[in-house]
Amino acid sequence: PAGAARPGTGRTVGGVAALVIGIFLLFFAVVWLAVTVGFGLLSGAGSALFDDSLVEAEGSVVDLVRSTSNDGGASCRPVIAYPGRGGEVLTFTGLVSESPCRRVGDVVRIHVDPENPTRVYLDPFDGPTGLLLPIFAVIGGVLLVGGIGLVVGGSVALRRGRRAARAGDVPRGAWPPPPPGHTSSDRGPGVAPPLF
Repeated sequence: PAGAARPGTGRTVGGVAALVIGIFLLFFAVVWLAVTVGFGLLSGAGSALFDDSLVEAEGSVVDLVRSTSNDGGASCRPVIAYPGRGGEVLTFTGLVSESPCRRVGDVVRIHVDPENPTRVYLDPFDGPTGLLLPIFAVIGGVLLVGGIGLVVGGSVALRRGRRAARAGDVPRGAWPPPPPGHTSSDRGPGVAPPLF
């Protein structure tokens, strides 16, 4: 009928929408995971978790390096004191600003290189931001899986829509389709289409 949508139009439109949203989600997921990995590397999380030469120890917060953002929020980098190889007290400052701030006197977990005690990292799961990396990683993974699913689903819907559109070009009951310029009325009433 005039004005009727071609077969498969709904699937085609849905497939295009799913593809666009899926590609956007994939892009956003890649950026999100890149920021998460960068934050982990900056904070020393990779070394603390995967460097077998480091040993776990305890330190204590002896000072705070405070900073204020443009919106007035405060964050701090903790100054950590810990024992050296000969019993001397060594200190280092955390690489990442944390909010809320730790308190002076807090005990923290650290990872120290016994061959080079000045090479030391805060435990990535210790402190007020300890859950940020796992949460960010989970969110990025969900976005990535969702984007892949939408791209695959959109591609399948587009393919099915195109197949339905091609099938809609062939009249019902006419298979194989009649040659161009040949209509069913040419066969006469009650004559079935040839099979071969």
